[in-house]
Amino acid sequence: MRQAEDDLAAARELQGSGRHNLACFMAEQAAVKALRAYLYGCGEEGMLGRGVIDLCNRAGGFDQGFLDLKRRISILDAYYLPTRYPNFLPSGIPAEVYGRDQARGAMALADEALAFVRTRLER
Repeated sequence: MRQAEDDLAAARELQGSGRHNLACFMAEQAAVKALRAYLYGCGEEGMLGRGVIDLCNRAGGFDQGFLDLKRRISILDAYYLPTRYPNFLPSGIPAEVYGRDQARGAMALADEALAFVRTRLER
């Protein structure tokens, strides 16, 4: 969970310096790592699947609330590849395509994911 928190802090720094594409990616990474922290806390090992959708589905086996969370944060999965690789975009480069609004939205969703996981880990 500590790494998830650090990734979200990095996302904020990147957004503040105008690196919106990388802020979106780091927000996605923060959510993924928080979800993995929850699953590790439940005794899961060797997790397959990388995105928030897959991880929320797995976590939903322990707590149905993760299925509702999945519906709210699933867009974060879209920030995994296209935020870093131009060949995943129809035109332009990630540094020019992603803006402040996307970064702020991604960070808000990551904030929600981390807060949700924190409440579950405290139980």
